[in-house]
Amino acid sequence: MHKPFDVSPKSVSEEFPGLWFGLLEWDADVVEVVDADVATVSGATDKIFRVSGPKPWLAIFEFMSTYKSFVAERLHWHATLIAHRHQLLVRSVAILLRPKADGPALTGKYEESFPDEEAHVMFRYRVLRLWEIPVERLLEGGLGLALFAPLGKLDPSRLPEIVRDVRQRVKAERSKDAPDLLATMYILMGMRYDEAIIQSIKKEVREMEESVSYQMILREGEAKGEAKGEAKGEAKGIAKGIAKGEAGGRLKEAREFLILMGTNRLGPPDATVRRKLRGIDDVARLHQLGLLIDDVRSWRDLLAKK
Repeated sequence: MHKPFDVSPKSVSEEFPGLWFGLLEWDADVVEVVDADVATVSGATDKIFRVSGPKPWLAIFEFMSTYKSFVAERLHWHATLIAHRHQLLVRSVAILLRPKADGPALTGKYEESFPDEEAHVMFRYRVLRLWEIPVERLLEGGLGLALFAPLGKLDPSRLPEIVRDVRQRVKAERSKDAPDLLATMYILMGMRYDEAIIQSIKKEVREMEESVSYQMILREGEAKGEAKGEAKGEAKGIAKGIAKGEAGGRLKEAREFLILMGTNRLGPPDATVRRKLRGIDDVARLHQLGLLIDDVRSWRDLLAKK
C-alpha cells in the first residue's frame, strides 16, 4: 500500500482481493484485480476482480457511504460495458458502509421498460449492508474484513475491544502497512460513531498520525478521503482537519484536485466547465463540490448543486 491516498476501502480490497467473496458465499479460489476503466467511456466502478477457473468471471464492487438512487442503473451500465470489454460474465455488488447509504432504490434488481409493457431489461445485483453482518463474521473473515469490523453488527460498548483486536492483528501480520491499514479503520469508524465514542479510544490511534496517506489527505484537502467504497473523508476528524488546513487558501490546488476527482467519475471537463471552475474563487465551495461528485451524473449537474 504505497500509492497516494491509499486510506480507503477500495485500496484495502485491492490488498486483500478475496475478502468479500466469503461473505457473498461465492466460490473463488484465485482472485486478481483487473482494470476498472472502460476505454473512452467516462467513469469507472470502484473495484473489479477476476475469478480464475475453468469458467472465469468478474465481480464488481461499488462502495457506498451515501445514498444514490441511480446506483443500480450505474451498476448495470458498468456491468454491461465491462462484460463486453472482457467477454466474461459479471456479478455486481453494492457494499453499503452505513445505514445512510441505504434507500428504496437498492432492491437488488434494476429494470427498464416502456409504459404499460413488460420489462425488456432486467439486471440483478447484490446489496451487502455491513451493519447487518455480525462483527464476529467480519473478524473471522481474514485481516482485510477485520478492518471493516467496526461497521458490523455490534454493541457500541464493544468498540474498544474490537479496535484492540484488529490493531494487534494488523501489527502482527502487516507491520509495514499498519499505519495506512489502521487509518482506514479509524476513518470508517467516523462514519458510524459520534465524536465522543471515537475520542474515548483516541489514545489508541497514534498510527493515524504516522500514515503518509492520511497526511496527504489533510495537506491536499482531500475532503472525500477515499473512504467510501465509497467513505471518502466522511470521518468528522478528517473534515475538521481539512477545514483547518485549507483555511488559508491554496485555491489553485483545490481546483486542480476537484478536476482530478471529477475526471475519474464524470470524465474530463470540457472548456465550458473549466471556465466555470476558474470562476470559482472560494476554496470551501470547491471542497463542497468535491463531496458531491458521487451524487451527480455530469459536470453540469455538479456545478448546478447549491
